[in-house]
Amino acid sequence: MYSIKKMAKLCRYSYDDIGNDKFNLEDFISQIRKATQFIPNDKKAKYESTQKEIFDVIKSNTNYSYDSRKLKQGAFINILANKVKAPNKLTIATTNYDVLFEEAALDMGYTVIDGFTFSPEAYFDADIFEWNLVRDIPNLKTKELEYKKKVINLIKLHGSVTWEREGDKIIRKKKEKVEEPVMIFPSSDKYLQSYEEPYFELFSKFQEVLNRPNTLLITTGFSFGDSHIATMISRAITHNHGLSVLVTDFSLNKTTDGWKSLVGHMESGHSIVFLKSSFADLPSYLGGVTLC
Repeated sequence: MYSIKKMAKLCRYSYDDIGNDKFNLEDFISQIRKATQFIPNDKKAKYESTQKEIFDVIKSNTNYSYDSRKLKQGAFINILANKVKAPNKLTIATTNYDVLFEEAALDMGYTVIDGFTFSPEAYFDADIFEWNLVRDIPNLKTKELEYKKKVINLIKLHGSVTWEREGDKIIRKKKEKVEEPVMIFPSSDKYLQSYEEPYFELFSKFQEVLNRPNTLLITTGFSFGDSHIATMISRAITHNHGLSVLVTDFSLNKTTDGWKSLVGHMESGHSIVFLKSSFADLPSYLGGVTLC
């Protein structure tokens, strides 16, 4: 394997920035990818092997296991899902690769609709998001339907440690069986990758949710540094007058362009509120929120 500084030299990234405040991981990875085709043949195999090792480190460091005693995903789901009335469902959109929300939902008996079929070998089919789980009410005098309780939508915008390509399909597997996960790794060209399958379908679904009337968007731990997502939210704020936004973070002193744009929208009179809160403390605040 090459050292990080050797990789920086090969891809012509300013390796003087590595290890100090100027270093930007996303720019570095983006530069590594762009330079791959220009690496000399006698160095290419080692270069690509090192690139894969970097991605493996990212994968292993974002692969957590849910523990209800320490983590709050379960409380977060429970509080908000119980405030949403059928046929609507709570929709969670995340840029994280881990399966904490899936494991928390399973732990509490929720059904998660994540764009994959319910077949033994679940494969990606974005149309799944459009379906509800219902049953007939046993009464011949009515055509009403009963919606299954404890059902949520989960949109994993940047992929997952449990997704892998097999031929022309994307299959969901147990995370320990996935060797090359379908994930948008940190890079400055994430916006371009979001136009590929399955990300395009996932972002389209997220955009559709943002444009629904009477919608409350709650963000937590998101700095609005991902310009492709921040722009989508910003446009929804200006075009969907039925959208309200609650922005939560342990620090409200962000300097990204997306964050500054959000502050500007708030100052212009849009329905935006900022709340200083970590994700761990958020359920205690949300317990008193009323959703229509």
